[in-house]
Amino acid sequence: MQTIALHSPRVQLEAHPGGTPAITYGFAETPYGTAFVAFLEDSLCFLGFGGEDEQATLLNELARNWPGARLTEAEAPLPCPWDEAEATLTVRGTELQLAVWQALLDIPAGETVSYEALAWRVGRPSAVRAVASAVGANPVSWLIPCHRVLRKDGSAGGYRWGLAVKSRLLQSELSNA
Repeated sequence: MQTIALHSPRVQLEAHPGGTPAITYGFAETPYGTAFVAFLEDSLCFLGFGGEDEQATLLNELARNWPGARLTEAEAPLPCPWDEAEATLTVRGTELQLAVWQALLDIPAGETVSYEALAWRVGRPSAVRAVASAVGANPVSWLIPCHRVLRKDGSAGGYRWGLAVKSRLLQSELSNA
């Protein structure tokens, strides 16, 4: 696993300096449902949708993304980073995952691409399935906009957080475009 700096007008992904990170996690309400969020200092390192009944599953996913991290539950509701003009994200991934996540950041709000087109964008046109897996491994949904990727036929395909959330995200972007 590696971490590199990725950029977007709205989001900046930064490398973590190493060591044993301290991560604070909790829940925040969004227009799209309850989000499980985690911060490495002031940088968002995980965002997924699900309520407290799914906390154990979400916490396990966070721990898999950040092995060895000290995980602490927040005592108060966590801030909504998507309300900021710019959010800072810290993520870990393989070289392909990081390339795919950067390409996702480059898709303008309200636009969509197919998995095949995304594979071409990252220079891996014969690796559509691997690219799709990288999309699905996105640890910071919504801000790294994996919801903007559709099947070649234009259908929604899957979405880790459910098709209803994906649909709401896309409809919101279209109405604000």
